[in-house]
Amino acid sequence: MGRKVYDCQFKMADVQLMLEENLLVKDVAKKLSIHPNTLYRWINMKNNVRKVYLCERKSNLKTIYDRL
Repeated sequence: MGRKVYDCQFKMADVQLMLEENLLVKDVAKKLSIHPNTLYRWINMKNNVRKVYLCERKSNLKTIYDRL
């Protein structure tokens, strides 16, 4: 069983929901079956616009590549 890969939209939606609902990182991480540090990385990514752009671009390129 390989590791899970989440796309940028999923990551940013989870972070946004967590921040809006004032949920605890440990609770969200447990529900998603990920390490809390992974969620903290996603939060930091959301705060860094350049990283979000690069992540979305990489995601779009993967989608294009998968279509070929």
